[in-house]
Amino acid sequence: MSGHCAPSYDQVDNRVSVIDRAVIGVEHFFPHWPIDGKVVFDPEGIVSTWPVCFDILLGALAGIVHARGLASRPALAFVVAGVALMAFAHAIGGVIPIIKNIRTSSFAIFSGGFALTLLAYILVFLMASSCWSAIAGVGS
Repeated sequence: MSGHCAPSYDQVDNRVSVIDRAVIGVEHFFPHWPIDGKVVFDPEGIVSTWPVCFDILLGALAGIVHARGLASRPALAFVVAGVALMAFAHAIGGVIPIIKNIRTSSFAIFSGGFALTLLAYILVFLMASSCWSAIAGVGS
């Protein structure tokens, strides 16, 4: 790692890539994103997969909340939770920058919040749409 004291956020020297190279070995990395002709990082390595798991679990939780009717106004709950997650990601952005290429934890939190907010707007649109009501049999 270049600069052992200062954290690196590039795809080669970040702590996640270093751990993945030590544990998995570059011979098992995704070969289609070489840097300077060498495969030195895996976008879905052991450590870099954990932030993605957060987004998956958040989506599953949103589905459970909506399907079981745990929130009286799910769209409002999703907007509030989504905005809170995006604000939290920005708040910790000074410590853990929001970087998509290496899937930082703050990026996973921000993208999860954005997805919840988008889901809320889709729910509002679908529930307000007469077409959706006819398809789903709601309001008949």
